[in-house]
Amino acid sequence: MRSTDQHGRLERRLEGAGHTWGRWLDLGENTVLLGVGTVLLLAGLAVVLVTVRELLHALAFRTFSEDVIEIAESAMLALILAELVHTVLLPLRGRALTPDPFLVIAVVAIARDILLTSILIPKSLEAGTLLTAPMAALVL
Repeated sequence: MRSTDQHGRLERRLEGAGHTWGRWLDLGENTVLLGVGTVLLLAGLAVVLVTVRELLHALAFRTFSEDVIEIAESAMLALILAELVHTVLLPLRGRALTPDPFLVIAVVAIARDILLTSILIPKSLEAGTLLTAPMAALVL
């Protein structure tokens, strides 16, 4: 009887230690998620500020038609970063991760790549190169 009682106390102690350790792990996970979210948010804000500056410069010097692709590309990068921040915040809000944010990021990244490739291919053709890295990327 005494052995069973000691076994029960040991199980309760281990269970209590497991709960305590689990709380520490949750705190650590939340700290990492907040840190990553903060870095992504700051990077996104920096990209937005640079994009706005590029847009104002293009409008002031009437080079908008030449710079519109680069401005759009920067805006898409800011959108990707914002979506990543949203995705990082989901577990902190107690919600499960779903594939939706990842699909949005993938679509925006693909559109950004196509946009960048559409800029680089004509520039490469002007230089007289037969096959360029952007052309090979487009084929793959």
